Amino acid sequence: MPTLWVADMARERLGFSLTITSAFRSESYNRAVGGAVRSQHLANTALDLIPSKGRVKQLYDQLIAMRKGGAFKGGVGIYSSFVHVDTRGKNATWGKR
Repeated sequence: MPTLWVADMARERLGFSLTITSAFRSESYNRAVGGAVRSQHLANTALDLIPSKGRVKQLYDQLIAMRKGGAFKGGVGIYSSFVHVDTRGKNATWGKR
């Protein structure tokens, strides 16, 4: 639930829609999609989000700003077509910026 709250806050601040492409994953599904062994998706604390109109960097920057502002502690990763966000309780950042 906290991760969904973070995504919704980002959506509201940015003013455009986000599509959730991955949330909770079972261990077998996580293996099938090549997920990390300790993926936050397994703990239901992660979302992969595609912003409307390809605004990947804008979403990433908003999540980083929110995290810096104390809205959450967790991971933010940027990929070519989506952004990963999680509420693992400690900060982690990865991907091309």
